[in-house]
Amino acid sequence: YLQKEEVGDAESVSGDPGSAEWILSGAPKPKRSFRVSSAKVDAKKVAIFGTVDDELLMDVASLENWIREDFVEQMREAINDGLLNNNPAVNPEAPLGLKVNAIQYSTTPAFADSFTDPTYIDALIAIFALMAYNREDAGMAFVSSDVWYRIHALKDTMERYQNNNLIYTNNLGQLFIAGVRIEWVDQDDVASTHVIVIGRDLGFKIKAYGSMVFERGLNGEDFREDKTSFRGYQRFLSYIPSNRENSVLYDTWENIFAGIAAPVSA
Repeated sequence: YLQKEEVGDAESVSGDPGSAEWILSGAPKPKRSFRVSSAKVDAKKVAIFGTVDDELLMDVASLENWIREDFVEQMREAINDGLLNNNPAVNPEAPLGLKVNAIQYSTTPAFADSFTDPTYIDALIAIFALMAYNREDAGMAFVSSDVWYRIHALKDTMERYQNNNLIYTNNLGQLFIAGVRIEWVDQDDVASTHVIVIGRDLGFKIKAYGSMVFERGLNGEDFREDKTSFRGYQRFLSYIPSNRENSVLYDTWENIFAGIAAPVSA
């Protein structure tokens, strides 16, 4: 894939790539210089294999469906875990994980020490503001299922449930805060203590390199031993261009609350 590098040309002593400027008519135009470089990422493969006696396949008509469901479930769990958590420096056979390449929350000038008793809604809006401050547009936030329901239970100062243009639920039951969809996921993927927010247009690229495969066939001595083998696999690419490094945020609620909470007066 291609990515842009902000570098100056050989004539620039400071290495400044330059930009547009206001000039007088007839004056030399300011020079702009950057470089497009290619980067490489290898497809990573998740796979599974097993063998079963032919007699068992004949005696239990639905066994192949059981094997298919089990293999697909196991592969999906491995895919979710790898694309979320894997560090290629630890396991180079698996892809780059979303959490490994995410930024943590830091306060912007408008949200430092802003809330006396910050809620999940306050924290999410502060995250969206940080992403905008970093020239990214928040596209979706992922929270654990219990935090998702806790957000629904939050009330205003008059003990009213939240339901306005800022925080609303559409007719499909999807929750939106400040225009950003809040999606709940299993606590094994995002713990109740954490939150993930990704930018629009998927700055962190995840691409399935072909469809998931599930096949039966003969392997080794299977024909001689009256056995059938099953295999499953799929390949993925995951990477993040250098100009989209702020497009994923992963942090604890505790850290975000601490950043936006107003100091306690004595």
